[in-house]
Amino acid sequence: MTKNLILSLMLAICAFTTCRAEENVVYSGPAAVSGWNGVDLSAGVFADAGAGDVVRVYASGFLGADNSGTAGFRSSGSALFADETEFKVYGDFTLIVSPSVLSRLRSGGLTVTGYNYTIDKITLEKDPKNKVLFSGSVAIGYYTPTISVPKFQFMTAKTGDVIKVSVSNVTSDSRGCLQNSGWSELKPGYSGFEMTGDYSMVIDESVLSQLRDGVLRVRGAYHTVNKVTLYCPSAGYDVVPGERREAVMMFGLNESGGEFAGVYPGVDGTHYGYPNYDDLAYARRKGFGIIRLPFRWERVQRPLGSSSLIKSETDKIKQVLDWASELGLKVVFDMHNFGRYCTYCNGYSSANNVYAVIGEASCTPDHFCDVWRMLAREFRDYECIWGYEIMNEPYAMLSSMPWFDIAQAAIYAIREEDMSTPIVIDGDQFATARNWVYYSDNLRNLNDPADNLIFSAHCYFDKDSSGEYKDSYDNSGANAQTGVTRVKPFVDWCNKYGKRGFVGEYGIPDDDTRWNTVLDNTLSYLKENGMGGTYWSAGHRWGDYKLAVHPTDNYTKDRPQMSVLVKYQSVGTGILQLETPAARADTGAWYTLQGMRVENPGHGIFIHKGRKIVR
Repeated sequence: MTKNLILSLMLAICAFTTCRAEENVVYSGPAAVSGWNGVDLSAGVFADAGAGDVVRVYASGFLGADNSGTAGFRSSGSALFADETEFKVYGDFTLIVSPSVLSRLRSGGLTVTGYNYTIDKITLEKDPKNKVLFSGSVAIGYYTPTISVPKFQFMTAKTGDVIKVSVSNVTSDSRGCLQNSGWSELKPGYSGFEMTGDYSMVIDESVLSQLRDGVLRVRGAYHTVNKVTLYCPSAGYDVVPGERREAVMMFGLNESGGEFAGVYPGVDGTHYGYPNYDDLAYARRKGFGIIRLPFRWERVQRPLGSSSLIKSETDKIKQVLDWASELGLKVVFDMHNFGRYCTYCNGYSSANNVYAVIGEASCTPDHFCDVWRMLAREFRDYECIWGYEIMNEPYAMLSSMPWFDIAQAAIYAIREEDMSTPIVIDGDQFATARNWVYYSDNLRNLNDPADNLIFSAHCYFDKDSSGEYKDSYDNSGANAQTGVTRVKPFVDWCNKYGKRGFVGEYGIPDDDTRWNTVLDNTLSYLKENGMGGTYWSAGHRWGDYKLAVHPTDNYTKDRPQMSVLVKYQSVGTGILQLETPAARADTGAWYTLQGMRVENPGHGIFIHKGRKIVR
């Protein structure tokens, strides 16, 4: 495929994903519906229809009790859905076309029928991302009336899709409520919750099962429901051939420093500092192909909610990425914030820091999505980025805003800007490998329109798995297989569900060589299962930290743990150990996509300073 064709496809896909769904008017009214008469649409209307398309009925003139009407769908003279022959409507309503429905529509057409309402218009929309389930204006008193969405609307829904409810006339007494056919909440916390405006629910396996077995009931107290939408982010997405960035599994090092101190923004060189060229060159010289680069949200965006990133900080990160590109290192781009943002720091000490958990009023999921949109836009052309790690070790997240929902929202936000780069998802509750199934099993239901997710666990071998190693080897109850035992639940989970896994942190102290055996066995087990990881930790700012593997004597003397780590460099092949220090590349040079240096680049796509540039 030519470069011009690839570029054209990219532009076309961008235009498609941002434009309004194609809408085809198939009937113009009005037609008063009473006594089960209605509007007939011939089979020919659906000749080019597909699964996921939406038949939208624009309705008015409701004559029934509480200003409602009764509607139904028929085909070839019989009910389209035998167990849902009729349903109450308060406004515009829809039919989301499933494969089984499509075959009937193509052979017998569709009749929109019922009584006590008027059909103004019917359209056929081509697989829109936002599939409107209801549109109108229903004033909710105290849990009445109820807007019911029939189960046939969810036959094409997937885990990761989102139910969105648009509301108005909200007061301090307003309550939201999403229930199933048995009048029970679809998810814990979704029955009678306090609301301040529009709200949503990410569909997981349990919710999807309930919706397909019954109905969605939208009710609550003291507000007006204007629209109920099924947001299907994978609709209409595609990936440009040849542009999907694959993540080859490798072993490497965390290069710490950018996340240090707890003083924000802090002084570079005093409170924190990113790895330097020599740090990265050492990692590459030891044969590693990947580094994990931690950074803090507070340093790239302040104040929270700002519409732009801090250029001075992103420039420092770009310098590290440029060095990584020169040395042939891949980079895990790690927001190291534990599911929080520091909303107050005095600037010189962390003693009085105030943190907001994502989901609180001062740090919303929208804030998190906005910063990742900006980061993806800023860094998407860096070919060295192995994956966006959206959050390191989230823990104690709010029950009203679980980590699953936050991660799902961030995935969708990133895919608005970048459909190529893998996204790395840490497990809940510190991403602990041994507790992965208990805390993070639901993450397998996350939906990525680009189908390019990697799941990351952390594994330490001390008594409480914290990595602090407060106790000795013996007092920790460790043995040669401790690491294998602890990482196995995560590995088994990945293998069972066909997920790609990566262990972003593991580390051992340098005060007992028996820990080396534990590490050796763990990495051997990971390699056998096709899984890579990054050791915690390297970087020149660690000092005498007992887990650190920063070399001494001007990068010439290895730390004890390195004797094990150098045995594990890549899961497959292709990472070759360099016997001599890596030479500095010409940072100002231009290269073709095939790696050929170009002295006077003209028009086309080139690599320059580690980034892909279109000229």
